[in-house]
Amino acid sequence: MARKEDPEKNKRILALVGAAALLAITLLMVTYGMELIVNPPQLPQIFPGASPPPSQGPQQATTAGQEYSESPLVELFSVSSTPKLVFNCVKSRTGTYANAEASGDLAEGTEKQDIINAVCDATTDPVLCANTLGTPVSVRVSETGQDYCISDDGRILVYALHSPQCGACRKQRPMLEELELEYGEVLDVHYVCVNLYEGDDELCKQKIISGEYDE
Repeated sequence: MARKEDPEKNKRILALVGAAALLAITLLMVTYGMELIVNPPQLPQIFPGASPPPSQGPQQATTAGQEYSESPLVELFSVSSTPKLVFNCVKSRTGTYANAEASGDLAEGTEKQDIINAVCDATTDPVLCANTLGTPVSVRVSETGQDYCISDDGRILVYALHSPQCGACRKQRPMLEELELEYGEVLDVHYVCVNLYEGDDELCKQKIISGEYDE
């Protein structure tokens, strides 16, 4: 004789199985959640659109520890004011018309022409002397008392002794650069940084490193 199934009993058994399965799932989730809290995953800390952090590779050396010594030419040519130009070590020209030219008190080109005249007076170079235009040297050219010198390649050596904080020097420099371009076959301009004002020593160090000054 077949046994009659009890529907209510079956429902109770299914309910107990479901509750057990739910309890097992809950315990598994709780266990995994605790693991995440204790050992969270190491995700990259980059926000959308942000750049990754810079590489911590070798850093470029700074110039802070480098020593700076003023050029011995400053003492050799007794520089007490700037700008000062020295031609082949034997003659010098102190002062400039660049400020007066910039303010309109003198005609444009006065300073450049006067430098040409000064170089001619100091060296009697035929190329420069052919372009004096018969105008006189209006800024005094004087003897330095030093031995004659010349550029390594035989050109006229011009030392431009400038202070980095000298406004007149900054105005004169473009004219010297123009002259070197025009007469580069006979003219070699060498820029010397002069420590004349407070703070010039640090500026000279920076500008020599950057190549703005030769020494």
